[in-house]
Amino acid sequence: MVTTTGWAENRDWGYDIAAFAVFPQSSDLEHRVGSQGYRFNAGQEFTDVRVFGYPAAGYQRTDFNGELLWYCRGDTVDASSWNPLNEKVRTDCDMHSGASGGPWIDDMNSNGLGYIIGASSHRQTDPDTGDLINNYFFSSNHGDAAINVHEDASTY
Repeated sequence: MVTTTGWAENRDWGYDIAAFAVFPQSSDLEHRVGSQGYRFNAGQEFTDVRVFGYPAAGYQRTDFNGELLWYCRGDTVDASSWNPLNEKVRTDCDMHSGASGGPWIDDMNSNGLGYIIGASSHRQTDPDTGDLINNYFFSSNHGDAAINVHEDASTY
């Protein structure tokens, strides 16, 4: 398993990216469980992205239980100027706890295949209560840092 130095040492949300290598199997893992393509260094603004996760909580929602796959659908925007969390990509999505790490998929076709452009990282919460303060979900920008993590995981 590998991650970025920015995340491992500083918990910098802009570098909240990780990957792991799976040793060769007797059968084709990708064929058995499926896979998506990956779009590196493609920017922060996309239209009609799907954000997947298994949320146990949400923004003003009580029907999530962490057992079912849910998704949000919408556009993403460049959030790199937001401070102090160094967010990179933002979308509107009401999923929260349990949805972290879920893929953000662009260009999804009718067979459910597309390209990963991000992963659910974090939400904004009230520092005093821990309650969600809006409907925004954030991902790091999957640029050079993501390429490096992918290459590092591929060397094992």
